[in-house]
Amino acid sequence: MRNVDAIVILYNPSVAQVTLFENAIKDQVRQIHFVDNSDCIDVMDVFAFDEKKSNYLSMNGNKGIAAAQNSGAEVAFGSGADFIVLFDQDSQITENFIEKLLICYEQANIKFNGNVAAIGPTPISDVTGQAYSRVIDRLNSTVDSFTDISQIIASGCLISKSAWSKVGGMREELFIDAVDHEWCWQAVSKGMKIIRSNDVLMPHRLGWYDVNVMGIKFCIGAPIRHYYQYRNYFYLLKFSHVPLYWKVKTGISYALKLFSYPVFVSPRISRLKFMLKGIVDGLRNKMGKIY
Repeated sequence: MRNVDAIVILYNPSVAQVTLFENAIKDQVRQIHFVDNSDCIDVMDVFAFDEKKSNYLSMNGNKGIAAAQNSGAEVAFGSGADFIVLFDQDSQITENFIEKLLICYEQANIKFNGNVAAIGPTPISDVTGQAYSRVIDRLNSTVDSFTDISQIIASGCLISKSAWSKVGGMREELFIDAVDHEWCWQAVSKGMKIIRSNDVLMPHRLGWYDVNVMGIKFCIGAPIRHYYQYRNYFYLLKFSHVPLYWKVKTGISYALKLFSYPVFVSPRISRLKFMLKGIVDGLRNKMGKIY
C-alpha cells in the first residue's frame, strides 16, 4: 500500500476553508500536514484539527511557499510517506482524487521507465469549468489518460520520495511565483518526466479575475504579486535548466503587461511600482520576501 501524505499550505485561512478541505482529503491520505505561513494568526488557536489525521506545523510568519512546502515534505517523508501531494488552502478536490492520481502515475511510470518526477491534475476554471489553456505550457506528448508536459502547478501535484531525493526541494529564494515550475524544470534537466493527468480535474483560480487588455486575456492578481513575478523572471533568466521557450514567451507577456497594466488595470501606479522594483531586484539578485 502506498503511503500518501497531503501538504496543505495555509496563509491567514478561514475556518470554512480549512474544515472543508480537511473533510474532503482525510479519508484519501495517510496524514495531512497543515503548514502555516500566516502572518497574523495562530491557526492552532482557531481551528479544531482531526488529531488522528492532521499534523500542524507553524512557520512562525510568512517564509514563502517554497520554504513551507520544503518543511512539510521533510516531515512527511521523514515519518514514512512514499508520496506527498501539495495543496493550497483553497484547493478543491473530488472523491477518489488521490487514487486516480496514483493510477495515472503508475501508468506513466511504466511508459517512461520509472522516470516520472511528478504528476498533477488538469486545472480547470472554477468559474467556467473549462480547462486552462496557456501558451506558456509546452506539451511534449499526449496519450489518452495523461500528457508529458514541461511543468505543472503545485496544487494537486503528487511527488514521490525518490523523485524528491533526486531533484531536491523547492528553491526558497523565489519565495512565491514560479516555484513549482522551477522545480519541474530541475526534474526535467535530470532526465525525469512531468505528467499532467487528462482524467483528474481540479477547479482552480489564477488571480482575482480575468480581464481583456488589447484583445489579450490576462488573469489579474494582487499588485504585490507583480513584484515576485518580474523579480523571479529576471532572476531565472541566468539558469540553463530554465527552458528558452519560457524565457521568450514570459518575457513577451511581461513586456505587454508592463506597458498595458499601468494604463488599463487599477490600481495603476501601484502595479507599475511593483513591476519596476521586481525588475531591479531581479537583476541585482535581491531575493526572498519583499519586506
